Amino acid sequence: MTKNTLNIYEVLEALNNKININTTLIEDNTKQLEDKINQLEDKINQLENQLSESKVYLLDEIDTKSSSNLDFLYKETEKLKNEKQDEFKIYVKNLTNNKIIEIKDLQTLEFQKHTKVYIDKLQQHLISNEFLKLRTDISKDLTKLKTDVSKDLDSIVESVKNIKVF
Repeated sequence: MTKNTLNIYEVLEALNNKININTTLIEDNTKQLEDKINQLEDKINQLENQLSESKVYLLDEIDTKSSSNLDFLYKETEKLKNEKQDEFKIYVKNLTNNKIIEIKDLQTLEFQKHTKVYIDKLQQHLISNEFLKLRTDISKDLTKLKTDVSKDLDSIVESVKNIKVF
């Protein structure tokens, strides 16, 4: 074997040693990386568990808060509903009272109108009756007066005749 051949064997052996060392280092690094990956997977699982627990806690809190808010809103809605019902009752009562007053006023006006018409007709009738009665009385009085005047005139004429005769 020649010197060059020896050198090549030595270089090859040195390269083989370096490859073996690098392979060992790669294997060690791979093992370390796998360990770190496993650790990271464990941490991810822990975080997922913690996140799940947090989610459950938050969901419970949200449920509790939403229930209390719903209860509060229901109470407020009922309170508002009762207030509006009371306001509406007062409005209806006032409206009803105002309408009753308007109706009474209208009835009073209608009654007064009919009463006035009735009274006017009654007055006309009474006046007409009185006028007729008065006319009749005047006519009787005039007839009586005429008769009386006629008698008086006759009596005066008789008297004058009697005076002439005397």
